[in-house]
Amino acid sequence: MFRSMRLRLILAFVVVVGVAVGVAEIIAERTARNEFDAYVSRVDAAYLETLAGKLGDYYAANGSWREVESVFQTLPQAPGRLQLLDSSGNVVGDSSPGRGPGPGGSPGGPSDGGPDQGGGDASATPTPAATGSAPDGPQGGPGQSGGGDVATPGPAATASPSGGPGGVPGGAISTLGPRGPNNAPQGGEQGGQNDLAVAQIAGGPRLLIASSGIAAEATPTPQSVQRIPVYANGQQVGTLVVVSGTGAAAQSTFGDRFFDRVRLGLIVGGGAALLLAIILAVVLVDGVTRPLRRLAEGVRRIAAGDFSERVAVTSPSEAAELARSFNRMAESLEQDRETRHRLLSDIVHELRTPLSVIQGTAQGFLDGVIPADTEHASLIRDEASLLSKLVTDLRDIALAEAGELRLEQEPQNMSDLARQAVAAASVRAGEKGVSLEFQTPSDAMPVTVDRDRTLQVLGNLVDNALRHTPAGGKVTVSVRGPLDGGVAVDVTDTGEGIAPEHLPHVFERFYRIDPARSPGGTGLGLAIAKQLTEAQGGTLSAKSEPGRGSSFTVALPLAPLGAGM
Repeated sequence: MFRSMRLRLILAFVVVVGVAVGVAEIIAERTARNEFDAYVSRVDAAYLETLAGKLGDYYAANGSWREVESVFQTLPQAPGRLQLLDSSGNVVGDSSPGRGPGPGGSPGGPSDGGPDQGGGDASATPTPAATGSAPDGPQGGPGQSGGGDVATPGPAATASPSGGPGGVPGGAISTLGPRGPNNAPQGGEQGGQNDLAVAQIAGGPRLLIASSGIAAEATPTPQSVQRIPVYANGQQVGTLVVVSGTGAAAQSTFGDRFFDRVRLGLIVGGGAALLLAIILAVVLVDGVTRPLRRLAEGVRRIAAGDFSERVAVTSPSEAAELARSFNRMAESLEQDRETRHRLLSDIVHELRTPLSVIQGTAQGFLDGVIPADTEHASLIRDEASLLSKLVTDLRDIALAEAGELRLEQEPQNMSDLARQAVAAASVRAGEKGVSLEFQTPSDAMPVTVDRDRTLQVLGNLVDNALRHTPAGGKVTVSVRGPLDGGVAVDVTDTGEGIAPEHLPHVFERFYRIDPARSPGGTGLGLAIAKQLTEAQGGTLSAKSEPGRGSSFTVALPLAPLGAGM
């Protein structure tokens, strides 16, 4: 299943996007949590500073902390449990339910100690009596219970036997000073300067509280205490004590709801992004693999012999370029197949004519219909020579195309080679009534060529010019050079010329412009001339004007300086 490139690309795309989305969600959630905590801390700090300022204004306006408990009862949800201590260290205000100053302004419990009179709860747990001034009650942070208790030095106060000041359930406060036997405090009812108080909250932390600060034992639910001085008319008139929980166990319900919604939003957004990634992956991968599938189908058709197959691909650009290359290859294969078919047909045609002549003449000899004289014997010889030349030409073309044609290239004088070719064709030109001229500069024209093959090329060009030049016409062979590092030989005639539509095909095998007007040839002369010229590093070109004749130019490279001829 995973051998499919399409499936692999889709899975790779989805995995990359999934990992990116997951990492982004983790970073976003942690960043949001840090920013939220920082924001809450800034808001709480501003709130407490403002509250301390308002309490100072309250004291300045009333001259005392009388009835300040009513202010605490109207406070909104605070960032922890709030206690207000006067300048003597007595608790005069507490944000915990059922808390407040005891009789005589001390933070003791109510006189009756019952829940119906603002005292302790029915669930209060009895604890040993404690000496000290301290508020009590669970209030750990915004929207949570389970905070710590605070004890501060002050006037002596006796804890109610119902479980501590105010009878708050689960709370117990005792003063720890120097103790003697039976764990009794030493040094009087009021502890010394270094006395400690221990606050044990049911299910919560134990706090060790000294007159100079608070030390918390390592517990599962740590607490933090903050003291903010309250000023009125430039003098400190009290202290606002804030007891709040820290850590994950003390997160507010509001914070939990907020992060639950943030997490839900990230999950939904991540899922939507992943779904979109899958859709995009399918679309993009299909856009890449669809052209490849088309190319594969085209290759299968060509392998089955259908060379007319073409692939239409326009995008992406790489696939389009591959499709264009494939189409060029298919077109070349189709042309090669057509050329092979045409070649076989031409060879059969070229062989049939001389063989028919030879067979018919020989059969006439046997039947006594044709006299066995020199004239008819010469006819058989000429047709046999044509067959031999045809076979030789085909062999030369095959060797040249395969790059296996043996060439013995040596420095030669191009003027001498052209002169020999003209001399060999002069008798035929005279028989046809065509003027054959030769032009060459006086200087030697050294070239590095195979002498016999070059004479064959020039002979084919002159023979072709004489065949297409009527009586009274002229064929000119001229040597030019040196030019562009080579020597050129032009073979020009004054024949009927070549039409523009035929000119690109004159070097093809067995191509004849007018077979009826070109008897005696094999149709391979120009094709062989081009193959032999290119095999020696030269070029062969043609130009023509209908009615004014044609010109064929063969260019061959110059011999190196100092080469002997």
